[in-house]
Amino acid sequence: MSEFDWNKFLDDHREAISEIIKGIAVSVKESPKHKFRSMVAVFSLLGGIIIVISVLCVLGKISGEAVTFLIGTIIGYAFSFLHKYVIGIT
Repeated sequence: MSEFDWNKFLDDHREAISEIIKGIAVSVKESPKHKFRSMVAVFSLLGGIIIVISVLCVLGKISGEAVTFLIGTIIGYAFSFLHKYVIGIT
């Protein structure tokens, strides 16, 4: 059984390995921007849902209990979402 020659492998694939390392570095650098954009998008969507629910309640299309339940569910989701992104524990 012959041993694998790591030096030859690394020399043969130097360019590809370099590109992979650069890609990982860019990903790590851009991660905070991506997290912030994700949070803004999610909370904008949740805010929009709350506005629509509130308007439907004012118009009498849904009851106040339903609004309370849905807003409570959204707040629970927001806490869960923030726990993952702010604390970093999944």
